Amino acid sequence: METGEVDNEEEEVDVEETEMLSLAKKGKGKQASNKLLRYDFDALRRWYLRKKHEGTAMDSLVVIVQEAESVDPQILKDLISMVSDSLDLLPFVFLFGVSTSPRQLSQQLDQEALSRLSTERFQLESGVLSLDVLIEELFINRVRGLKFGFTPYAALIDDYLLRSLSISGLFKEVKYAVMEYYYSNPLSILCERFALNGEDKDKETEEIKLPRLTQAHLTEIRMLPSFRHYVETIKGTDGSRVVQLLSDDRVMEEAVAGWLRDLHTYHLKYRTGFRVLCALQRRLTTGVSRKPERVLYFMGLDQALHENEFVKTASTLAA
Repeated sequence: METGEVDNEEEEVDVEETEMLSLAKKGKGKQASNKLLRYDFDALRRWYLRKKHEGTAMDSLVVIVQEAESVDPQILKDLISMVSDSLDLLPFVFLFGVSTSPRQLSQQLDQEALSRLSTERFQLESGVLSLDVLIEELFINRVRGLKFGFTPYAALIDDYLLRSLSISGLFKEVKYAVMEYYYSNPLSILCERFALNGEDKDKETEEIKLPRLTQAHLTEIRMLPSFRHYVETIKGTDGSRVVQLLSDDRVMEEAVAGWLRDLHTYHLKYRTGFRVLCALQRRLTTGVSRKPERVLYFMGLDQALHENEFVKTASTLAA
């Protein structure tokens, strides 16, 4: 509903027109104010007529009433009555959000109010289904771009399911996480190399062109827990490699390019295996209950999927 001028500001009219409106309402020639209240129907009507004259008026003025069953029935009746008397100039459309029974609204309103409505029922898609689609698009279908680890992913899903149940709120959390990562992490330039920019190339062999890494970038990489774990793993068998990684920046840059290529290949193979698992469980009719893709993805972050008991059982039943 395009009501910026009416909702946020008081509609100013000239004195002569205001006096006419005041006389029509009160029947007496009292001195009129030079302003109308922002919720005055006359102000709304004048605003819409002006928009219509300018060619910018909406086809309908949509009024959304969330949780309509919790609204005072008398207020709803009065609102419907006021609006129906203005339909010749103001094309109102009401959207009543009902979270209980669809019959609840008809039980709240009397026959007179119901007779003024031309009703049509429809259901919105379940929020959980929307969540599944969002997770699939953000983290499963896309190989490139920022990935969430186990802890932030679990916090994201738990906050939605247990507290907010808001897709827009979940979007804000994801956007905040992306902003925080790219603004605060100097190594985010490595992630941007694999960000989506119109197409997602799925080639396993692709030349990696690193952005220019400074001494500060290489120091940050050497301080990463994953790098330190890698060094601890190979120091017993390849000590010279460890020395080169710690002291030679050129060797380090070549190693980073190789690790990024391996990571890209891993995500490609993981996506393929994940899709096979989803297709596999769709074929199962007994033995195990199907799990949403967001749950399967969560399980994959927690441990290797091929080691998960659910995946083992599903594979056995499908064999």
